Amino acid sequence: HFVDKENNDLYVKYSATGQAPRTCFSLIAENINVARILRRASTDWDGGYCIAGVLGHGDCFVLRDPCGIRPAFYLANDEVVVVASEAPLIQTVFNVCEDEVKPLPPGQALVIKRSGQWKLEGVLAPQPLKQCSFERI
Repeated sequence: HFVDKENNDLYVKYSATGQAPRTCFSLIAENINVARILRRASTDWDGGYCIAGVLGHGDCFVLRDPCGIRPAFYLANDEVVVVASEAPLIQTVFNVCEDEVKPLPPGQALVIKRSGQWKLEGVLAPQPLKQCSFERI
């Protein structure tokens, strides 16, 4: 629903400027705002989660709950962007130092564009940390 709304809003915007349908679709793929979609979709979510998804044109995201209940760590460099629930897993598989693997901040989304560019986006206001004790063992 929220992806469809964002897609439709952009299509209307670009077609109103006289763009051809194919051009509209290309512009949508370049400019779709994944963080805005996640903000609209997640307003009523509760509890611990780390949700990942891929849009049909190739953009990807990982969103962590605002209390940091579920763990999420990422590595992003010129070659790869990867997210896992355990930092040592990323360190071992990619043979990187501990300081290269970062925690995904609570309430933030790691958004990876189909071009390979990535950024952290604030989606939900961070809440007091309530990390799951099992996850910290």
